[in-house]
Amino acid sequence: MQCTFGNALDDAFIHGAQGILYYDMTNGRWSPTALYLAGIRFDKTWSLLGMVGGTIGEQIFPFSDGPSTVGTDVITNLTLFADVTDDLVLGVETNLSRQLRGPSVLLVMPQVHWKLSEHIRLQFGVGMRDDIEGRHAELGFRAIWER
Repeated sequence: MQCTFGNALDDAFIHGAQGILYYDMTNGRWSPTALYLAGIRFDKTWSLLGMVGGTIGEQIFPFSDGPSTVGTDVITNLTLFADVTDDLVLGVETNLSRQLRGPSVLLVMPQVHWKLSEHIRLQFGVGMRDDIEGRHAELGFRAIWER
């Protein structure tokens, strides 16, 4: 779920909130995440999106053989975008997740957002995740249907 609170600075600034409810099918547990989002457009090409919030629930790092623990994560995310054309946007996302009673995870992922049609957008990224297990390549892909 996502909602917009409003905008300012002649529509160059926008902010809102996002809620995510993740269900882990392997253990049957739910993990809620709440985020505050703020974005600003500097000019026709450059924009910046920031998110800050937290999640409560199962915490286990990808590629880890260790058992998960229940806890709280603080999440910060900052992404710089460049609108190359009306249909192509390039970005670099940074995501820092910090367990309140444990280690941190840093993700840096360059990405491409491509508007395929009036209703379909694709997002693709390849980056690097640094966590307690070391550094790992990470691939992200999302298809978005817009009405």
